Amino acid sequence: MKKLTLLLLIASLFIASSASPGMVEIDGNMLLENCQEAVRYMDNKNTQSVNFSSVNFCVGYISGVNDLHTTFVGSVACFDPPVFCSPRPANLEQLVKIVANFLKAHPENLHFKGSVLAVAALKDAFPCP
Repeated sequence: MKKLTLLLLIASLFIASSASPGMVEIDGNMLLENCQEAVRYMDNKNTQSVNFSSVNFCVGYISGVNDLHTTFVGSVACFDPPVFCSPRPANLEQLVKIVANFLKAHPENLHFKGSVLAVAALKDAFPCP
């Protein structure tokens, strides 16, 4: 059942994030680049040389992945048990740092979709009992 749950989550993320012509697909490389900028800003709070587009992209992306998971767990029977069990309410800065660290630790997977990697990072950090 857990494999089915993970497969359904991944499939829904794939369908929801399928790019139309002209749109950029978000892979681990792009997510890591943006999230490293977000972590740099979170750690230093220095606005001098920050690319706020990257910061906002990463924070919004990770927030969206977490919100999608929370919504599915709360309303769709097939997502019981949840794929990951992040604290409620989730600390978004912590989630961003977890995903960024996971991506840095697994460069061999950066060609995969960003949403799949973000879920894998959160599952690794917050396994369900």
